[in-house]
Amino acid sequence: MALRRIKADLHVHTCLSPCSSLDMSPREVVNAALEKGLDLIGVCDHNSAENALAVKKAGSRNGLMVLGGMEVTSSEEAHLLVFFEDDDDLLGFQEFIYRHLAGTNDEHAFGMQVVADDEDGVTGFCDRLLIGATSLPAEAIVAAARRARLPPPAPAASPPPTPASRRRKPTASRRSRPSPRSPSSPAICAPAPATQSSKLSRCRAVAATPLLSPIQGTARPTASGTSARAAMRPRYSILRANSQA
Repeated sequence: MALRRIKADLHVHTCLSPCSSLDMSPREVVNAALEKGLDLIGVCDHNSAENALAVKKAGSRNGLMVLGGMEVTSSEEAHLLVFFEDDDDLLGFQEFIYRHLAGTNDEHAFGMQVVADDEDGVTGFCDRLLIGATSLPAEAIVAAARRARLPPPAPAASPPPTPASRRRKPTASRRSRPSPRSPSSPAICAPAPATQSSKLSRCRAVAATPLLSPIQGTARPTASGTSARAAMRPRYSILRANSQA
């Protein structure tokens, strides 16, 4: 059986990364990959996966394989590419990275960090400092990524039942004797810890002007802000025109 040759680029950013441009929207990234004859791309924006699912959806419609991942910056300023086959694992890992990523993005210094859908509609702006480094050393990042990929542990096997002839029958005094427990001893049953949600946490939109809904075309009220956002609309053709004006 002949092996299939795969042409791939596993280091692709989108308009979410501060080092990219507005032209690198999810749909445009897929179109550019197909024009170059690529079979597979790996989407790994800086310290975030907010656009990974949109690129995967756009790629699936056009026959392009897309791996969702992140380019995580460690506390030593090392850049690690981490990919996940399962979307829930990727989004859970993103939440872990966000908890160790400090700072707020300065759009005048680093540009807008655009969150978009698979049709290039602008759904928000990420205000986290994605260009910065996390507080995690490289070893901790690798360990967390590997933990996310491991299957859940199998339930422990129950011990074999004790033969009836070997069971000890409790006496009357044993049954009536209360269980010794001091008032200061901890409770026997503790509440289960709350599980960490693995849903995509949309970055808080910092757009200053109304954004039009890509489906309904209705205005969505937002807070007032800078003049650079005064003409923002969900389609990238308009978004690029405003940025060049």
